[in-house]
Amino acid sequence: MEENTHELLETAMGLFQDGRLTQAADLCRQVLARSTQDTGALQLLGVINFQQGDIDAAQHCFSTALLLDKTVSQHHNNLGNVLYVKQDRDGAEVCYREALRLQPDYAEAYYNLGNLFQDAGDLLEAAAHYRQALAFNPHYLVAMSAMGRVLLRQRQPTEAVSYFRQAVQIAPDYTVAQQGLAEALAAQGNSTQAIVFLEAELQGGNSSAQLYHRLGQLYQIQNQDERAQQCFLDAIRLQPIYPQACTSLGEIARSMSRLQDAENYFLRAIGQDDRCVDAHVNLGLLLTDMGRAEEAVARYRHVLQIAPEHMSARANLGSALLSLGKPDEAIVHYMAALSLEPGNAYTCYNLGNALRELGELEAAAGYYRQAMTAKPDFAGAIHNLGVVFYQQGYYAQAVAAYRQALVLAPDFAEGHVNLAITLLLRGAFAEGWAEYEWRLHMPGAARFVPPPARWTGEPLAGKTIWVRAEQGFGDALQFIRYLPKIQAAGGQVIFACRHELMRLLRHCAGIDQLVESGKRVSADYQVALLSLPGMFHTDAVSIPAPVPYIEADPTLAAQWRARLGGNGRLKIGFVWAANVHNQRIRYRSCGLWSFLPLFQLPNTLFVSLQKGANVADHLAELPTSSHLMDVGNELTDFADTAAVIANLDLVITVDTAAAHLAGAMGKHTWSLLSFVPDWRWLLARDTSPWYPSMRLFRQTQADDWAPVFAHVAQELKRLLSPLKF
Repeated sequence: MEENTHELLETAMGLFQDGRLTQAADLCRQVLARSTQDTGALQLLGVINFQQGDIDAAQHCFSTALLLDKTVSQHHNNLGNVLYVKQDRDGAEVCYREALRLQPDYAEAYYNLGNLFQDAGDLLEAAAHYRQALAFNPHYLVAMSAMGRVLLRQRQPTEAVSYFRQAVQIAPDYTVAQQGLAEALAAQGNSTQAIVFLEAELQGGNSSAQLYHRLGQLYQIQNQDERAQQCFLDAIRLQPIYPQACTSLGEIARSMSRLQDAENYFLRAIGQDDRCVDAHVNLGLLLTDMGRAEEAVARYRHVLQIAPEHMSARANLGSALLSLGKPDEAIVHYMAALSLEPGNAYTCYNLGNALRELGELEAAAGYYRQAMTAKPDFAGAIHNLGVVFYQQGYYAQAVAAYRQALVLAPDFAEGHVNLAITLLLRGAFAEGWAEYEWRLHMPGAARFVPPPARWTGEPLAGKTIWVRAEQGFGDALQFIRYLPKIQAAGGQVIFACRHELMRLLRHCAGIDQLVESGKRVSADYQVALLSLPGMFHTDAVSIPAPVPYIEADPTLAAQWRARLGGNGRLKIGFVWAANVHNQRIRYRSCGLWSFLPLFQLPNTLFVSLQKGANVADHLAELPTSSHLMDVGNELTDFADTAAVIANLDLVITVDTAAAHLAGAMGKHTWSLLSFVPDWRWLLARDTSPWYPSMRLFRQTQADDWAPVFAHVAQELKRLLSPLKF
């Protein structure tokens, strides 16, 4: 009987070595049916179950073998492998250490302990155990490759190359070592040498899908996208079910702006393996690019269910939430990402962005500095530190930060524009106007698409020039003052603006032909409106300010005169909030209730010029007052607004188009400015060189409007005194 079971077990071992696992398992069960305490059969059957993915059955076999004989080191090691797969890392470590106590030269147990420490991020301990494994088995290929991987993570690519080369010399067809060697060479900065190595391996007949995939990744690093794409396709040709290669094809398609192709590749990878986290993460990035951030959030959450400690998924989830206007939630995930990878430059940078969005400027600056420490050439972090300085009112420091960022990234359009804005705010007009031209290179900016050619100062006698309004309504109203200067130079002006300005500007000086924005125009030249101040070398003393340069339609003005009446009251227009789509709405809105004390002043009529869906509801929340009139929803365009303003004595407004319109009409205008004002209002002055009839009331502390309105109330009371307005 014993001899028969021994022969059966030997036959089972032979079948196992031939890869015939099912037949080998059947023979093991026959042995155990005859001898339930045969630890050899239990051991082999456990290994077979393990390889077939039946982890519970494998654990039962190894545990039973241990109950029968605790002195066999292999039993402890194999049970450790099962516990490792089941995420019981502590239990696995106990098993491996017991195996080594029983057999101190057990290379496999040292290797397995190395894997445990590498997973835990303890690279020094991992390396020590891999070296021990190699000391007892110098030709232990998986330990060599694992040691190479640890060295790569320790940023020691030269040492990693030596381990991978040794493995390749021992086993030239060992794909894991070949891939590792290529990766280590690339990490050394020798990506070309890595490509040469892999090309030689492939041409030598080692047509491995994994090698094609790695070669494609190297071409991808070198921005050789077409070659990379072909390598990924070759990998899939050899191994059709290859989610990693599908993911790489999606990355290539995304880099080429073939967004739908990219989405299809990522979905194909996920279809092949829903646990392919790289495909989910890349699909999340793509969906964010496509404006589908909610779907991206769902993808990242799915990844975190599969791999809770996936740092990129956690950080990208934060970015998707930030794009959805949820900085509080974003911060939670950025902090979690930093706990997984402390000091990561990009996570620190994004966390700084989220904190800045909440107005937590000091905290944001701290994280930008951490990003700069981790990555000293991080132009974006240096730039955004400059933005924090700007928002804190430290303008000299902001300028210095912007300049430092631009040394590192000379074509960084946003950096140039923010430098321009800060210079203009400080009155440095010449350099400011020149830098401001970079706005035309910003994402979403209206591009110059010839014909006609861009005007750069050529003689205009007998020429037509298409001047294009840009940015907001206020910008158009402020800078059309330059159009007569073009006419004076001999040019015929075709001015393109948005529909809401058409009726107001149809008789405006400096315009020969008025067209709506978006329509192509036949002209000799074209120019963007806000380029004109720089082209005419404007400084603080040469600003053209011949107000009024905009006038209301007399017929409309007469209609509103009858509507508003006289009654001897001071008629005051007011606006408390910018357009909801304005990026600076936080700084250009003060809240309706801030005006409430003013409404109590006698002999006044406050006329709301505020437009918006809920304006009437907000006004209805105020105490009933005969001092209020709401006309905002009756204003169909700026011609109507101008007609109302023509009949007012004063306009009090936050920084909106109404301020520019009233100022351009020469109307007494009190503009309420945030602590960090828009560049056109300059600093430390209560008048504007752009609008002689305007007074500026400035915050002295961020987000504090109370002192501003106290000052306004004081000045209004003075106006309402017996002194004539």
